[in-house]
Amino acid sequence: MKDEVSIQYPIRIAIVEDNDDYRKTMELCLHSDSRFIMEGAFASAESFLQSSILDTLDVVPMDIHLLGISGIDCTKRLMSQYPQVAVIMLTSASQEAYIIDAFVAGAKGYLDKMVLPQDVYRVVLDVMQGGMQMSPHIARKVIERLQKMFGEPSSTDMISDREMEILQFVARGMKYKEIAQRLYVSEKTIRTHISNMYKKLGVHSKQEAIEKVFKDSGYKNNV
Repeated sequence: MKDEVSIQYPIRIAIVEDNDDYRKTMELCLHSDSRFIMEGAFASAESFLQSSILDTLDVVPMDIHLLGISGIDCTKRLMSQYPQVAVIMLTSASQEAYIIDAFVAGAKGYLDKMVLPQDVYRVVLDVMQGGMQMSPHIARKVIERLQKMFGEPSSTDMISDREMEILQFVARGMKYKEIAQRLYVSEKTIRTHISNMYKKLGVHSKQEAIEKVFKDSGYKNNV
């Protein structure tokens, strides 16, 4: 299950976004909340990477499609020196591959620019608690990509997208009843999915299933 981490306030943030309007809107939004300190706002990865604030940061919302050095390449460079910083990718792209590459590079979440800038509050607080913000579908693709990179067999090939989704809820500590309500199905249906998953994975408990699908790949799961 996800390890809960106590958040140390204030959270120090820098934004890397080449769209002036969106960057300024997000900057104002975050600046208005006393839980966050805005350390800087940058229009390019180059100016961000050359700044002197990198070792002070907790979170960096970053555009995935920056001109020059891309958000993905910037994330790789940042992680090589400051792996404690949580990068949240800002994207309006529908191409799944970019998002997957961002997670493989070390991003901890992504935020669609079509949603309100205020939604970054939820994602920031989630990643600061040790979570990783991604959909079950993207989670599956990321795990498969990592396992292929390391030449490991993929346990996710054995379970369905619905089973993956349920397992993510289980990993968050949700009860079967809560999961059933979230997915608009019966609790019996959830138990059947869990039972089928155990058989496919060759495990006998929720913890074993979580470890086999998530922890063996080095992925810290969160919905």
